[in-house]
Amino acid sequence: MPEPTIQIALNIIKEIESALIVCDKMEGTISDSMRQADALRRSILERDFEGKLTT
Repeated sequence: MPEPTIQIALNIIKEIESALIVCDKMEGTISDSMRQADALRRSILERDFEGKLTT
């Protein structure tokens, strides 16, 4: 299999780096969402234990 030209290799690297940046942003968003979900869960459980949660 022939090796890609330098320009093709650089384009591949650029695309991979762009995809990794998107992944990093998504990871941050997911982490934030997980923290918010955990805080909400704790809040709901706390209200339930205090008898403040109504149906």
